[in-house]
Amino acid sequence: MILKQWGLLTSLTLMLFSLELSANAHNQIFAGKMQSDPNMSLLIPARQKPSSHPVWLSAESFNSQESAVAAASSRFNPQSIKEDREYLGFILVNTQQDKPFYVYTVSHGDAGQNTVPIRSKLPQNFQLVAFWHTHGSEHWSRMYFSSFDTALAQRMNVPVYMASHSGDLLVYKPDDVTLSRMRAYSRGLGKVKGIAKGQAALGLNGPIRIATR
Repeated sequence: MILKQWGLLTSLTLMLFSLELSANAHNQIFAGKMQSDPNMSLLIPARQKPSSHPVWLSAESFNSQESAVAAASSRFNPQSIKEDREYLGFILVNTQQDKPFYVYTVSHGDAGQNTVPIRSKLPQNFQLVAFWHTHGSEHWSRMYFSSFDTALAQRMNVPVYMASHSGDLLVYKPDDVTLSRMRAYSRGLGKVKGIAKGQAALGLNGPIRIATR
């Protein structure tokens, strides 16, 4: 029995060590891509305790909130689907110029996890106007906004956008309805309050489509 328990502990230790190495490798690869991109700059460095990933800021600007969301989502959604990893960021607006312009930030979670820790730091003269995020690889439940998503929208009073594995761009606004616990349960989502379907995000030519590969 002792030998079996020791073998199990050894296997678990090796598995956790392998996952840590994989996560570190991804972090280094992603950081390398961001550092070599002239349109991205480091906004918030990584933190060791508690562990968190760095946050990057787009130097490329956009003329609308929706175009900034679409650009961020189309860039990182294919990676999100391939890696089964959520990517998340802010949409920021600068209103100090003659014409307002928008930028986005991006950070990422760990593979197979459905959450991304949020770290905030607004550059000077910018205001938060929206959140955007991806939901990883295909699963029917990931077509819904989580209770965390809707609570974030309500608390910050800004919309939250979600890029799905199917290429849909959905939006949940602070005043939109959420499913009751029983309605969520009837759809196989558990007895969780605050889950929402959201609605299609619209651009000048109708529903916005997002890259998936």
